[in-house]
Amino acid sequence: MNEELVNGLRKLLLTPSTTGRRIVTWYDEDGENAQYLDEIKEALGGVEIVVFNDNPLFVRHHVLHEVPTENVIIYRPSEQPEPMMNQLLDFELSNAQDIFIPDESTLTLNALGLSEKFRVCVRRNSRFFKNQKRQRDVKKFLPVNESEELQMAIYATLFDAEDRRLERVLTAIFVKFRESREEFVNLLKFVDNEALAEMLTSYFGLEITDTEKLDVLWDSVLISYFKSTLEKVDLGRYMNYLLPNHGNVRIFTRDLMKFFPDEFTRFSVEATGKYNLEKVLEGLKLEDYIDCDAIATVDDLVISEFIKLLSEKKDISEMLRKREFGFYYHDRRSDYQMLAAANNFGIIVRKLTSVLKTTDKDVAINHYADELYKVDTAYRHFNLYYDRTSKTDEYMNLAREIEYIYGEEWMLKLTDKWEGSIVDENWTATKHPVLSEFYSKYLSPLDDKKDRVFVIVSDGLRYEVAKEIADQTKLAAIGGDISTSFALSLLPSITPVGMAALLPHDKLEFDGDTVLADGAKTDASNRNRVLKSANKDNLSVRFEDVRAMKKSEWKSFFSGTKYVYIYHDKIDITGEHDDMATFAACDTAINEITELISDLHTTFSGVNVLVTADHGFFYQTGTVESRRKMPKVIDADKQKNRYAISSAPDKASLNYRLSDMFDNNNKYVSTPHANVVFAKQGGVGRYYHGGALPQEVVVPILNFKSSRNSIARDKVNITYAGISLKITNTITYLTFRQNEPVSVDKVASRYKAWFEDANSTRISDEVTIIADSIEKDVSSREYREKFVFAARTYEPNGEYYLVIRDDNDIETDRIAFKVDIAITNDLGL
Repeated sequence: MNEELVNGLRKLLLTPSTTGRRIVTWYDEDGENAQYLDEIKEALGGVEIVVFNDNPLFVRHHVLHEVPTENVIIYRPSEQPEPMMNQLLDFELSNAQDIFIPDESTLTLNALGLSEKFRVCVRRNSRFFKNQKRQRDVKKFLPVNESEELQMAIYATLFDAEDRRLERVLTAIFVKFRESREEFVNLLKFVDNEALAEMLTSYFGLEITDTEKLDVLWDSVLISYFKSTLEKVDLGRYMNYLLPNHGNVRIFTRDLMKFFPDEFTRFSVEATGKYNLEKVLEGLKLEDYIDCDAIATVDDLVISEFIKLLSEKKDISEMLRKREFGFYYHDRRSDYQMLAAANNFGIIVRKLTSVLKTTDKDVAINHYADELYKVDTAYRHFNLYYDRTSKTDEYMNLAREIEYIYGEEWMLKLTDKWEGSIVDENWTATKHPVLSEFYSKYLSPLDDKKDRVFVIVSDGLRYEVAKEIADQTKLAAIGGDISTSFALSLLPSITPVGMAALLPHDKLEFDGDTVLADGAKTDASNRNRVLKSANKDNLSVRFEDVRAMKKSEWKSFFSGTKYVYIYHDKIDITGEHDDMATFAACDTAINEITELISDLHTTFSGVNVLVTADHGFFYQTGTVESRRKMPKVIDADKQKNRYAISSAPDKASLNYRLSDMFDNNNKYVSTPHANVVFAKQGGVGRYYHGGALPQEVVVPILNFKSSRNSIARDKVNITYAGISLKITNTITYLTFRQNEPVSVDKVASRYKAWFEDANSTRISDEVTIIADSIEKDVSSREYREKFVFAARTYEPNGEYYLVIRDDNDIETDRIAFKVDIAITNDLGL
């Protein structure tokens, strides 16, 4: 209901009359207000409204005899007819001052609070404003300063754009056109088509004469964007489709990708098939199309080339970074993550293989904890992402190559040097903490303090997985202190031994099956009793039970507790029963433990958490062949894949005295060499623990401590590193510098950068900068980015800005530039 219209009617009805009442004839040309008559009647205090619908006799009788003294509105949903055709001419002649034919443009201007300068625009879009809902909806795009802005607000309303920014309106027009041609053509009836054609022509540089037929325009947009992503490539017969305003094409297409990804995907697939665009890529070099994200099939070519480069031991890091910014990256994310992991794996293996050497035991353990574990992380990441791909033949060949390097090259060299460093039969002969010292070293010193400590014991959480937990962005966002150290597990590196070692005790006893802590059983059902024997306020609880509670219940549940052991079992139970899913279980464990720490911090306004494990594990995706098996230990009391217990050392194995680890046990634990297993009947799996490999025995101890005052770790910053503050070319490359390397105190971040004018209208496309370099050399932390500027007139003295925002959309820098681009519609390609 139009308030201005109601006010006009009210003014007429309230004007004094010599006859004592008003008979108002209201002409509503298109009958737009018929649906609001009841509301209008109510707003006017219940005035009588009679509808004229070729029924003059009824109207006369009703007005003159049924309501002879009341004010009346005769509503006529039509134009005012010629006098000879007017069936109620006598009413109008006798009440000439009460004929109400509202000036729609005036009503609209008043309703929207617009000044006279907008009248032409309102009249040219008069049919748009006749609909009261559209008139209400357009208000969300107000206020406006110029008629052009009002026109954009009209388009934004009609085509369901989120805002009236030019590119957002254009993308909405594109989507509406493709969703339903019939509906789009119908909508055109309500707006100024001439203005729309002029806008499209000006923006894209292609003359539009019929706004109902835009297929050629949209196809040209896709082909032009396709060309802009190829380096010095001749499109041949497609050159006729290139639009001159290529800067605008890029800005528009990037907006389309961002806000309507599904529609762009469908459009790209259709256009690719229609014009056979894949053929353009035949015979091109990788560097020619490395930046192309216009069509999906480019990724197939890129990935194939990446696999070739990896087989040649080439570093593809920078090229992977370029693909990460592409539109189809999300669809092929696992493929690219797999390739990144393969690339990282190769780089790390090549680097660390050269520094492997036999040293003393303590140095060897440190070396693994400081550097060598990274190979296992890269190997895990590769297999995790490989399992998420379609596993094509190309991928399978790459997987076999990675498997060979890990199992036949890296592990054999690593274990050769490792075993040379751990020959002492006294396994506990080390300056490093042993897992059986955990309670006395990390918890007992806090007995007299008020600290409550949560100890998350994750079965099978190996050291490198815990290192990844420490690097989680979610924990960095909390702030506080986080560090990762380690302890050496006891042997055999199995769950009963490791879980017992973590409990309070003065002595441990192990008979090959059961482990006793000061004479008490230490299996899952008895751990709470053992913990409380050291401190009545200690508690053990399962991870699942904690998660089953509401977080609001935690405060009362944990009230008065001292050391709370939370037992988590995701990795080990998966490895034992579904070994092919082990690395996926590691990923789940990382997320579950990170979430738990975060929630504990939030609930208790600060928290002290230790994350540890009973043992690690060794994993290879390839099954162990028979030549990789060792004979069983003769006369062993207990024989498993990765260890055996017997009364004497086994000459073919690595042997360690159990008496150095346990009381009342003079036997030996023997472990097979390298990454092999003791022979047994049946198949051999992929997940192992029990032996003395660093992956099995270097156990993580992650320490996280926060308070209500903890401050999130700062992000690394970026700045514009160039000298010039003037843009002179449609395509411009700028250099940005990451101010400091990613470190313990500084976390990686993403930034977006673009150019805009003084009215916050974007004049370039948007680039993404991933600031994640750990390099100390400043020059190694620089990023060269490409900006494409819009085709428009730039004022030499105008105000233009380079805007930089972080991944929270917080502006971190705004730098004034001059823009002096002489020819804005040059193809520049």
